[in-house]
Amino acid sequence: MKHEIESFLQELQKLAGPIGTLKITQTIIDKGNPDANKSIIAFAALFGIDFATMEKGGDNGETLQGKFQCSGETCKIKFYRTKTRGDNRLSISGLKKHAKAGDVIALKRDLITGAIVINATKETGANNG
Repeated sequence: MKHEIESFLQELQKLAGPIGTLKITQTIIDKGNPDANKSIIAFAALFGIDFATMEKGGDNGETLQGKFQCSGETCKIKFYRTKTRGDNRLSISGLKKHAKAGDVIALKRDLITGAIVINATKETGANNG
């Protein structure tokens, strides 16, 4: 199952170019503000979003328009730094409806919508137990 998801993500990257990936945890579902890992930071950079120069505070973040591949529903993907410590974070509106703890999502660039959010776990039919 893990191998299926990794293969899917590798193929997606070959076809779409750089992607951001994120393993969804229960904390992400509950709070909705995961840390932006290296792949997410690199993905944001495709749009000229630079966490290193971004001012702290959610109001100083930058938002991309996107959509969920599985439903076609639109979403907003916000990249920001926390106000106190300056941690790199992101939020994806509607994520709770499209993913659960244990799922792996991928963000790919789309010239029309801005970004596509793909639930790789659902796409591959992988079961999280």
